[in-house]
Amino acid sequence: MATIFSKYSLLIFIVFYVGVVHAQKDIVINQSLAANAEKLKVKMGSQEIGKIRNFKFGEYAVVSSKMGWTTTSSKSNIFNTKIESTSTQKFSFIEK
Repeated sequence: MATIFSKYSLLIFIVFYVGVVHAQKDIVINQSLAANAEKLKVKMGSQEIGKIRNFKFGEYAVVSSKMGWTTTSSKSNIFNTKIESTSTQKFSFIEK
């Protein structure tokens, strides 16, 4: 019985993981923006601790960056049956 349960739980995990991996990868934009925009190839560089990833797109690139503090807040109802958590993080970067 335990092996059947573990097989089903593994199958459910794999199906869930595939769903997460194949999440939306396109951003929907306005048609007039697409018609008047210039498409640039984007390259993602390395990411260091405390910095954002080094992006390069067209003739532009992130030269330096730094991450700020992360602020997290949570609130729940009186019985803790519904909990809402929010995290925010500030960052800055210089682009050339």
